[in-house]
Amino acid sequence: MDGHEMLRLAIVVLNVIMPFEATAVAPRTSLCLNGMWEVAVSEAETPPANGWRPLRVPVHPADNPLDQAGWFRLRFRLPAEMAGEGRRLYLHFEKSIHHTVVWLNRTRLGEHYGFRLPFMLDATMVVKPGEDNLLEVFTHAADIRHSRPVPLADPAHAKAYTRYTSKPGIAGDVWLKTLPALRVVGVQIVPSVRQNSLSVSVRVVNDGPSPAQVRIVSGVHEPGGHRCLMLGEREVEVAAAGEASVHFAQPFPEAKLWGTGRYGAPFLYTLRTEVKDQDRSNITDVHVERFGFREVWIEGTR
Repeated sequence: MDGHEMLRLAIVVLNVIMPFEATAVAPRTSLCLNGMWEVAVSEAETPPANGWRPLRVPVHPADNPLDQAGWFRLRFRLPAEMAGEGRRLYLHFEKSIHHTVVWLNRTRLGEHYGFRLPFMLDATMVVKPGEDNLLEVFTHAADIRHSRPVPLADPAHAKAYTRYTSKPGIAGDVWLKTLPALRVVGVQIVPSVRQNSLSVSVRVVNDGPSPAQVRIVSGVHEPGGHRCLMLGEREVEVAAAGEASVHFAQPFPEAKLWGTGRYGAPFLYTLRTEVKDQDRSNITDVHVERFGFREVWIEGTR
């Protein structure tokens, strides 16, 4: 593939995956960047001028030409409708080995060490909606310099980082995601079989320039969208460039247990959490997460 050929990409994921009646004003969307990229073998920490060749991302180990280090690049066009006021754009990497440095339109977005956890980098101020964009990614295998942010003193210590890793490269999916500036960033779901109850903690972040007074609404839905448990509503102020947390707890005596045989059935609920603005007229974010109702505990020696 010609390195200057523009890849045609499509929005393939929307955040609203259940047939609920209300959606966010600026829903979460994801642009999949998987496909034919270019790769160049180089240990230099600047992109090489020559030596590029086509390679599919995510990289299959059998096709990976890298040994110690190399560069990946992709030219893409972001649909203009993905950007807008109140939205943030992030590059999301599911898996990249081992030291990864990401550049977008010649601007360094950040770096990541490791290969087990996904990571995201804020691209809001750099990406060009409706225009050509150049994504360049440097990957390096673990050694005394590239195992962690602080270089290792002993080369032998690098073995701890390389034991389960293979060649460097982009080994997982790559996404460009649009997220509301005011959004849910995490939920902790704690079902209790012994107490017939459900506890949920919700973290909300505000990437906007001003503090925001919001209402958090959370409920549990069965497959098909029927709400079987209303956890409640909480008002909270989220500082500019800050975050806040709210907690819900409700009895859930008729919950269907997740398990097999006498322990239940493979039944999953969906927790739907909405972030509403102060006057409750707009939903700024919708977060959905599936979970099973199950608890494991220790009694005496059992």
